[in-house]
Amino acid sequence: MSHSFLTDIALSIIVSGITATLMRVLNQPLIIGYIIAGVILGPGIGFGFITNKENIELISEIGLIFLLFIIGLEINLKDMISSGKKILGITLSQVLIGCLISFFSIKFFINSNFTILEIIYLTFCVNLTSTLIVVKILKDKFETQTLAGKLTIGILIFQDFFAIMFLAFQKDFLNPQYSLFIKSFALTLLLLIISFNFSRFVLSKIIHHHSKNVEFVILTSIAYCFLVSTGANFLGVSKEMGALIAGISIANSPYSQELVVRISSIRDFFVTLFFVSLGLKLPPIDLNTIMISFTLMFIILISRFASILPYHRITGLGVRPLFITSLNLFPVSEFSLVITALGTGYLHISNRIVVIVLMTMILSSVLSTYLINYNHTIYSFFARLLKLDIIDEKMSETSEKADVLILGYSKTTYELIKNLKSKKPDSNIVVADFNVGNSKPIKDIGGKWTYADFSSYQSIMRLEKCEPSIIVSPLSNMILKGTDTRQLFLSVKSIFPKSSHIFISETEEEQEELSKLGAKVVNISKISSQRIAREINFINRTQSKS
Repeated sequence: MSHSFLTDIALSIIVSGITATLMRVLNQPLIIGYIIAGVILGPGIGFGFITNKENIELISEIGLIFLLFIIGLEINLKDMISSGKKILGITLSQVLIGCLISFFSIKFFINSNFTILEIIYLTFCVNLTSTLIVVKILKDKFETQTLAGKLTIGILIFQDFFAIMFLAFQKDFLNPQYSLFIKSFALTLLLLIISFNFSRFVLSKIIHHHSKNVEFVILTSIAYCFLVSTGANFLGVSKEMGALIAGISIANSPYSQELVVRISSIRDFFVTLFFVSLGLKLPPIDLNTIMISFTLMFIILISRFASILPYHRITGLGVRPLFITSLNLFPVSEFSLVITALGTGYLHISNRIVVIVLMTMILSSVLSTYLINYNHTIYSFFARLLKLDIIDEKMSETSEKADVLILGYSKTTYELIKNLKSKKPDSNIVVADFNVGNSKPIKDIGGKWTYADFSSYQSIMRLEKCEPSIIVSPLSNMILKGTDTRQLFLSVKSIFPKSSHIFISETEEEQEELSKLGAKVVNISKISSQRIAREINFINRTQSKS
């Protein structure tokens, strides 16, 4: 069924809106809904509402250019530089060791007659993680500021850098000469320098001066994207690489946030087009392709753990944060779809590789929703099974008796130790926490760190040696993982029946429940609101007198 280009776009947006709503109800990534919309509309598996190959390719090309522009907008080179040597080292390991494991696993365990170049594409693609999906889930779980969250986001930032390097050299893979690689790198670097300077000294001033005119800002940013993309094509660098560079140059300009906000209204439109186009081009899928995708997901899991977990001693970060980081990095990146889409255009790979990567991306995205949401529960299960917590316990700094035992490290813990030490400098304060990285700030203010996993009763029992007279838990239910304040109090009370227990609560119901169980409860919401109300009343009285 042949339609005009405009009708095909309209059908794509209407159906993707319906499927995205369904994905929202099912709590799945919206990207999957966009791909399913393309499958429904396309000639391969669906009803064939869109069959014009030229329209499909045009939709794909426009969507791809804008997707790379948007990905570039989210890459902040300052964040990459400030992420630290530890994260860079872990990322290098994750990409390099992960690629080695994946390459040989695909070559020797997946019998599908892939060419070496196709194996290289598959290897690299499965070692890139979806920033879009992972960050969204971590934000929903309020875990972006945890150690595992920071590690995950830092690794994602550096993965983007490796993906950019791959794109820079991708065009010359069929003719792998050093001179061509050097030329591609030099031209990409030249384009990057020109774009950065133009964005900083010209574009940022134009945008800032006309920032109130939304239409002008949107038009200018789109024009800049196509300007750099066309310039890249003229220099012999791919148009897609030019779009990515345009986004990166704006992301690192003084007014990047202002521009991102202004163009966000059209961002999702073009992202939708790209993922719909992938579904449109999807041919009928056989059982062998599905089995390969499941095998690749197993390889992904093995490679993530094998390349990240061994660094628990080298980095001093402990097993738990690195285990959870490995789980968080499971879903295959949308960047992989960009790489394979370009690979077919350069005649490096067959369309079958695109289908395999797409299927792996869809399946890993669905599974990652559960892996990341239940990452702490999964860790607790394997910690008990494989005795992982014993490894972290060996790094504990103290086995001494404690005057005060604080369960968990937070900003409240930090201020509490400072206050207690100012009144009684010789008091022995021990902080039990699963994050080895917190041992240094605890030690700096006069406390001592010991390992504990509050979701494990056996782990809490090992704190008996501290024999504390007072136990304090400054952690709310939002922060606790794998347990809650009620369960934690019951565990602590059964192990330390003679100690005094001070717990915090955020609601009156929680306060009442903990009080009935025998805890001394500090309702932080009530105290904060009372203090704010006093300040408001004071301001009102002052203003009425004047």
